[in-house]
Amino acid sequence: MEVKYIPETNTFEIKDGLRTVYVVLIVVMLINILNGVIYFIGNRVPPFEFLHYMWISIAMASLVLLWFFIFRKSTLSQVPYDQILRVVEKKVLGKKKLQLQLKNGKTRDLPQMKTVSDHLALRRVFEDAGFEVK
Repeated sequence: MEVKYIPETNTFEIKDGLRTVYVVLIVVMLINILNGVIYFIGNRVPPFEFLHYMWISIAMASLVLLWFFIFRKSTLSQVPYDQILRVVEKKVLGKKKLQLQLKNGKTRDLPQMKTVSDHLALRRVFEDAGFEVK
C-alpha cells in the first residue's frame, strides 16, 4: 500500500487495490441474494425446512453487508484533504490499523500495513499533513 500527500492538488493518493476487493464482495453478495430468490421460486413448499431458513439468513446477511459496503465504506483512490473529518487508529486482531472518516459519513480503510514501521510511516504522512491521529 502506498499513500502520498500531494500538496499541489491538496489530496491524498492511496494505491491499495481496495476497490477491487469491494467490487468482488458486492458481486458475491448479489449472487447470494439471487441464489436465494431462485431457491424460493423453485421450492414453493408451505412447511419451511432447514434450507429455507438457511437461505433466508444468507440473503438477510448479504443484504446487510451489501448496504454496509455501498453506503458506509469508501474506495476513493484520491481523497481530498477537505473531505477528511479525522484519522482514527483502531486495533483489529492485535494489529493497529488506520481509518479515514470522511465528511459524507463514509469511512476509508487503510488495511494493508504489514509491519509496525509501515504503520508508523503511514501515521507520519497524516500527521505531517496536519491531522491528529486518534
